[in-house]
Amino acid sequence: MVKSSLFALALSLFAGEARADLIFSSTTCGGIASGCGVEQSHHPAVGASPLSDQAFHDFFTSHSISGNPTFIYGENGSSADFTFGRVYDFGLIDTQYINGKDGLICCITDEPFRLTGINSSNLLIGQDSAGSPFISFAGPLADFDYDTPKVIEGIPVGFQDQFIAIDDSFRILAQHADTGLYYVLSPVPEPGSLSLVGLGLAGLLLKICRRTKEPRCLDSA
Repeated sequence: MVKSSLFALALSLFAGEARADLIFSSTTCGGIASGCGVEQSHHPAVGASPLSDQAFHDFFTSHSISGNPTFIYGENGSSADFTFGRVYDFGLIDTQYINGKDGLICCITDEPFRLTGINSSNLLIGQDSAGSPFISFAGPLADFDYDTPKVIEGIPVGFQDQFIAIDDSFRILAQHADTGLYYVLSPVPEPGSLSLVGLGLAGLLLKICRRTKEPRCLDSA
């Protein structure tokens, strides 16, 4: 199986390096049937490049990985700019992918690395190869920075909690690994901010833009 890292994927979660500095509060909720008020965002990826066996072959070859010439792949979610899903070849490769306007930007690590949602601001959620939940900006990036949101109120995010869905208000539906309880992470303003919800969300997005240095994102912010 492929043991390469996800681009320059540093295990920042375990090194204690906070990359995104995203701050949330959390509240318990009823369960997966209701969605707890979080409706998974989905927007057709009109800006993403077409996918093909050749696109995957070129991507993996550029990372010194050679697999079968034919790939099985399918979309699991998308924003207007990116689509993500699973790709495998019944041999060496079984991973997730993220595809954008410039083509494939990841991934080359094995399952159980898993992406579970993306919203209209290109914020991704998923589980890393150790099973820890994470949140990240989709790109385009030279590497793939990610982190677990910091919780200032309510249930803290557990080591192997599941991130299930994310909406366009940056709310995340999650499930606690030990208790099975469902909870919702909601973004809050930075400590000391004079703003409430509106500026809090704007500040959250601006911090992501500055961290990732994505030009269009910075222009709009």
